Amino acid sequence: MAKLTTNMAGLYAYLKDYENSQKYYLQTLLLYEKINDRAMMEIIYGNLGVVEKNLGNNDKAIQYYTLALKLDEELGNEEQKVNNLCNLAKLYLDEGDLDRATLSYHQALALEKMISSKFTLAELHLNMGLIYLKSNQNQLAGKHLLKSLEVAETEGMNTLIYKIEEALSQVYNNTGNYKQAYFYHVKYHNLYDSINNENSRNRLSELQTRFETEKKEKEILSLTAEKTEQKLAIIEQKSNLTRQRMIIFTILLVLFLSAGLAYFLFIRYRLKQKNKHIELENQNLQIESRLLRSQINPHFIFNALNSIQHFVLNNEKTQASTYLIKFANLMRNVLSMSRKEMVSLEDDLETLKINLELEKLRLKDKFDFVFSIDQSIELDAIYIPPMLMQPHIENAIKHGVEKKEGAGTIRIEISLLDHHLKCVIQDDGIGREKSAEKQKKGHVSVAGKLTEERFEILKKKRGTHISQVIIDLKDSNGNFIGTRVELIIPFEKD
Repeated sequence: MAKLTTNMAGLYAYLKDYENSQKYYLQTLLLYEKINDRAMMEIIYGNLGVVEKNLGNNDKAIQYYTLALKLDEELGNEEQKVNNLCNLAKLYLDEGDLDRATLSYHQALALEKMISSKFTLAELHLNMGLIYLKSNQNQLAGKHLLKSLEVAETEGMNTLIYKIEEALSQVYNNTGNYKQAYFYHVKYHNLYDSINNENSRNRLSELQTRFETEKKEKEILSLTAEKTEQKLAIIEQKSNLTRQRMIIFTILLVLFLSAGLAYFLFIRYRLKQKNKHIELENQNLQIESRLLRSQINPHFIFNALNSIQHFVLNNEKTQASTYLIKFANLMRNVLSMSRKEMVSLEDDLETLKINLELEKLRLKDKFDFVFSIDQSIELDAIYIPPMLMQPHIENAIKHGVEKKEGAGTIRIEISLLDHHLKCVIQDDGIGREKSAEKQKKGHVSVAGKLTEERFEILKKKRGTHISQVIIDLKDSNGNFIGTRVELIIPFEKD
């Protein structure tokens, strides 16, 4: 009786009717428990573990495998113990319990010599490798995966080999061995595609068989239908009607698809034209930006050349030499920056500093300058459009502190503000209004005009917030005591 129910349970499991399989295995278990046949009880516990897993009852499956393992210990059945440990480890993996899965696999590996199934051995090492890969223990993962690959290749286990090769590719990628990572990645894809092609051929063969079967059935139905002319006429009428409907449906479908394709091609053409237009606009903006910078740079250098001429004419050799060295560094920086769309904040500030030092030397310490930079800013990792602050530095000197009675101060503050740089240039000079009164009639600030134009181009090109605000500073009596310029500049991070 027990053997019969065991066979019935196994048959239902083969047919994947796991509910009936569970029913008969439980009946069988009761029979073997009554006669205390512990060897058969161990087998039934293991089979119930498989059935419960397929029914989605992982907790029950774990209980049955645990009972089977206890009997394996008692009976000294080491080969069956390995199988149950591997099955238990897979369940722990499904539950996301890596620690228990690892423990079960280690226990199975201790009995590796008892494993007769090459597939079980290869799968055991594969799963160990995957566990170590998940926990970023790449060396151990590689060791187990290579062992698994050795066994699988010997037995031609393609369904395991491509999984092993995929995992090995990840291991070597994690350890920086990109050559081996690429090698196993290519092997994985080739084998994966080969397996898929084989599956496709099997599917095609299955469809061919089904087609032939259906064809024969139709022939039988056709022969039967010939017995009565009336039935044949009805079938023919229905067939004609269906054919006509199919023709109409096909025509409508073709028209619909053609219209859809035409619409898609039209939209695609419009997008291409739009992208070309945008690309041309960007190119124009880049050209305009370069032209503006090329105009600013000579304007920037002009004052320095005048200063050198002044020292030479007045026979001030030491100052002329110092000025020339700084001027050479300034020229090098300016020429380098003129060719770039973006420069590091460090380079931009260094150029400003040299410029300020030259102007300070030329004006015989008429002013001092201070840089205040937020400590959190990485100067060499932040990139901005070059020389945006320079024209305002020039104005602070020329129209501010230079015309002031006594020494003045220029303060440059750099800080972060909502993914932008906030750059403040503040002087305690005579102010814009007094400077304008002293300026020649009809004079237009070229630097200021070019800076405004450049800001407009950068707004269009980058599509982001960029602004400059000029504030006239006054004391409590309304007297001008300097100028403050606030620039909001977008930046890129290296």
